[in-house]
Amino acid sequence: MNLVETYTNRYKDTFTFTYEEEKNRILWEGDFEHCRYGWDHDVNPEDNVLSMVDPSGGPYVCKGMKSKLIMKELTVYKYVDHMSANKDGEGRVVSFNIHLKDIE
Repeated sequence: MNLVETYTNRYKDTFTFTYEEEKNRILWEGDFEHCRYGWDHDVNPEDNVLSMVDPSGGPYVCKGMKSKLIMKELTVYKYVDHMSANKDGEGRVVSFNIHLKDIE
């Protein structure tokens, strides 16, 4: 099942979220030219394991957030485990994978 939702932030930037059930993740696509992201203090930045992503104007997504807050129509209840960036050949972020974990 691939469920798709869009989100428009306060700057009128549109982001697409696609739930990929078989990969247990949400693919987050949009314009990330003005975006900040970070990782936990004990993680090597080169490992591409992010704990928060915040594009200018939103939406803010972080580790531990309920998946329902990202995709309102998602009927499975999970938490964000971490995120990873997908980059183009020039090193620009083009999308993020939001990796999910089951609620314990």
